[in-house]
Amino acid sequence: RNEEIATYQNQFDGQSCFIVATGPSLRADDLELLRRNKCLSFSVNTIYKIYGQTKWRPDFYVADDYRAIEKYREVTEKVAQRAVFIGDTKQLTEQEKQCKDIYWHHIQHEYYTDRLPKFSEDYARKCYLGYTVVYSCIQLAVYMGFREIYLLGTDCNYVMGSKNNYFWPSEEKDVFNHE
Repeated sequence: RNEEIATYQNQFDGQSCFIVATGPSLRADDLELLRRNKCLSFSVNTIYKIYGQTKWRPDFYVADDYRAIEKYREVTEKVAQRAVFIGDTKQLTEQEKQCKDIYWHHIQHEYYTDRLPKFSEDYARKCYLGYTVVYSCIQLAVYMGFREIYLLGTDCNYVMGSKNNYFWPSEEKDVFNHE
């Protein structure tokens, strides 16, 4: 159980939020609307690739894979305004655990083909893998007390290996320094 995550339980009771994924339908204009309207938001993985086109930043960032630390180490600590949540999918080094404002959540892997994935009632203890990080965001948002959860950029047509799965061209560099 992560007691630091437990402090977020019901902190936003009854409020609404947006979960912003990185699907091809995502547009910078949509994010600017969220920013101007001061909407609370979560986002995931390589969302920082759109930062050069918008002043919007998510309040919370979630990644279910330790590779988020390994691949995006230089951006992980500044990708969100409030907090970063990363899944403990491998044995983490003490240096990785010391990253500022990062909360490590436990991911419960359960393989299923004949039923829906389980849903965690206690995110501080574990979240269930739903084969998309958006599912973890939904579990976290509910744990935090959000009651209206809107999805943006969550295109449900992911094709393994396709160059058209994300809002950015696949040839684009991983560049974060856009202010």
